[in-house]
Amino acid sequence: MTDPLIRYHAAMSLDGFIADAGGGVGWLEHHHEPAIDFGAFMARHPVLVMGRTTYDQCLGFGWPYGGHDVVVMTSRPLGEAPAGVRAWSGAVGELAAELRRLAAGRGDVWIVGGGSVARQFLDAGEIDRLDVAIIPEVLGGGIPLLDPGSGRRLELLSREVYPSGIARLEYRPAHP
Repeated sequence: MTDPLIRYHAAMSLDGFIADAGGGVGWLEHHHEPAIDFGAFMARHPVLVMGRTTYDQCLGFGWPYGGHDVVVMTSRPLGEAPAGVRAWSGAVGELAAELRRLAAGRGDVWIVGGGSVARQFLDAGEIDRLDVAIIPEVLGGGIPLLDPGSGRRLELLSREVYPSGIARLEYRPAHP
């Protein structure tokens, strides 16, 4: 098996938002693509990393990530966390090495939600792939795909357009 990749998978509105102005993702509920097998996707990503806001939101959904190793980037204690969940407050480079170690021989690492966490990994040179599903909806505002930060050129690796109108684009950071 190859070395684990750190992947930022996210669904984004056509105007660039992963959540609405209130941080909600309910707008995604009426966009479904049968060709996308979420179970298979989850099986390929045994290790997840997310920020505290995403973690708190996922707890409200009834914790959909049982059976996965999950690292939450936070400076606050998690309290009573689900099995397999732990906090991290150290440097992104050290975290990336730990995530790759956890995923070794098992699959890849998924950066779940959070344009802030993804930006930190991108700026640290620790994202291997950005996989964006563009949803055919305009939100008009909200939480962006990536927080502001340094620029980075990307190379398109693949693209796919589904009958639902969802377009999936996979990129990797270009070498300088």
